[in-house]
Amino acid sequence: TNPRLVRPLLVMGAFGIHGAGAATRTIVKAQCREKGTPDCMFMDLPIQQHHGTLAFSAATYERLVSLMLNATFCLEPNGDTPSRKGIIDAIVFGCIPVLFLPAQLKLWPWHLPDWSTFSVLLDPHSDNAVTQLRKIPPAKVALLRQQVARLARGLSYEIHDDMGDVVERSLINAWKLNDGPLFSHVPPPSSFAGQQPNLKAGAAGTGVVSKPMTTKDSLRSSPLLPFAGVLQHVPSVFSTSRSLVIILFVSILCSLMVVAWARPKGLKLWATRREHFEVSYVIIK
Repeated sequence: TNPRLVRPLLVMGAFGIHGAGAATRTIVKAQCREKGTPDCMFMDLPIQQHHGTLAFSAATYERLVSLMLNATFCLEPNGDTPSRKGIIDAIVFGCIPVLFLPAQLKLWPWHLPDWSTFSVLLDPHSDNAVTQLRKIPPAKVALLRQQVARLARGLSYEIHDDMGDVVERSLINAWKLNDGPLFSHVPPPSSFAGQQPNLKAGAAGTGVVSKPMTTKDSLRSSPLLPFAGVLQHVPSVFSTSRSLVIILFVSILCSLMVVAWARPKGLKLWATRREHFEVSYVIIK
């Protein structure tokens, strides 16, 4: 996703002809093939049946990834729905997504709040889509690539204690749904995108290196911080079979404690009822 790397291919496209966007896809596919390489390269996606599910072959997926890594723009017309997996793939691989439906600008607002900063919306009926992309000034293309690189981290799952990955963004937006004063100080998730340490000195003459804000820092004063710590360790707790064995053992132990606590009361109640029954029997007799 390095925005400084040279990409030899201007535009790439990979999609089938189906869904509500079949007409748009047909036009965009023809426009791409009309230009040809190095302006545009189109790839058909042969879908195979694999263990009862639809999937790509390994060779198809490798070629698809290679095209996205070598192209500056990725054509992403809508199909059955405005969203498609290829949009996320394009951003993760550093390719600027090219959209053809205004509704696509409203997808995934938690993680992609401002589409105008990293994508391009085109009308394929006005002019050739590849020609329109060729006319975009290089300076604007560079800004789009930089923003795509920043957002790529926010669409991935970090295995290390990093800031602004997809899990942290989801948690922050979920907390903000409460719309209360407790969350007014939490910065928007977009502020974590591609955040890098600032190596400039802090205060003048102090020589202190400023530290970037992390999600932990932003939620330090929040009363939900203990819950955030618990949620952070949930995946590691359930990640191994040893943890499942421990949980099973604790469950059995708790069950035995409940039985041991309830059994004396149950026996005492049974003895009391039996005594009343015997007394009643004697009186009646």
